[in-house]
Amino acid sequence: MYLTFIVDDLRAVVAKVVAAGGTLMTGDEPVEVRPGTYLAFLRDPEGHIVEVVEYADITEYRADLAEVSA
Repeated sequence: MYLTFIVDDLRAVVAKVVAAGGTLMTGDEPVEVRPGTYLAFLRDPEGHIVEVVEYADITEYRADLAEVSA
């Protein structure tokens, strides 16, 4: 089981989690799962697994979030 966060800057979030004691599980580079969609899995300092996802265009994935990101 894991929790997913959608973020604007995946690399920055990963760097903050690692700096706080988290462990990167998917390697040094984000994984491109489809064009414009990147992810990384981490284990936070308490041991929870977290997925961080960045979309080049979030509205292609979730059109309902267009209002939130505007």
